[in-house]
Amino acid sequence: MLYLVGLGLSPDHLSEEARRILSSVETVYLDTYTNVLREEDILAYERAVGRTFLRAQRKDLEDGMKKLIDEARRKDVAIAVSGDPFTATTHVSIYVEALRNDIPVQYVLGISIHTAAISLSGLQHYRFGSIVTVPYLWKESPSFYERIHRNMRNNLHTLLLFDLHPEPLDMKTALNALLYWEKRRRLRVIELGDLVVGMARIGREDCFRFVGTVEELLDVEWGDPPFSLVVPAELHPFEEETLYTIRRYVNGRCKPEG
Repeated sequence: MLYLVGLGLSPDHLSEEARRILSSVETVYLDTYTNVLREEDILAYERAVGRTFLRAQRKDLEDGMKKLIDEARRKDVAIAVSGDPFTATTHVSIYVEALRNDIPVQYVLGISIHTAAISLSGLQHYRFGSIVTVPYLWKESPSFYERIHRNMRNNLHTLLLFDLHPEPLDMKTALNALLYWEKRRRLRVIELGDLVVGMARIGREDCFRFVGTVEELLDVEWGDPPFSLVVPAELHPFEEETLYTIRRYVNGRCKPEG
């Protein structure tokens, strides 16, 4: 049997269901490809379930998919995934391939960056359009920039996630990528004075959130990845009040102090 197990965004998010499954199966592969995981967090997950995980890279999860499926035919195998297993096409592909090969699959959903970042932004969930990834090779195509513009035409906010490979894209590079294409395509997506929400390391104890103008975010020291960015469309008055309240009272923090 194959298990796809969501770990949430930190060891604190590990559910009892996830803990039970990961401690009972014969083999656990930890996906180290689709998100950035600190070694200390990996060790904390392993302590929580009382076993060592086998680190899995892209070649193991995608190129080695057939081997994983064959292994799950013979014994109970779990793939542990940061966040939620079904937010990445890699895991959906494994799920589909297992079902096609008559391998039973059980999954455990986890807290995902897709919902956590929107919640932390302070904006209304139902006013978000499609999620956009800023690619590592952002100069090669403006398609990511144009997708934000499509959201804005429908008056929808945009959550941007940043490419992790071949290395994690940083906040300043992503902001400059948007400004680069704004200058060339001029679709009125983003300008230096626009209010945006930048976030880093969501779910961790050092989570960082900053509401400010693009110009202000370019001057912030963001620390380690992963990062995400929300580019708002037209703000509802309540959303505007929320953003300015966060900006005034808790900017720089995700969690209350004390």
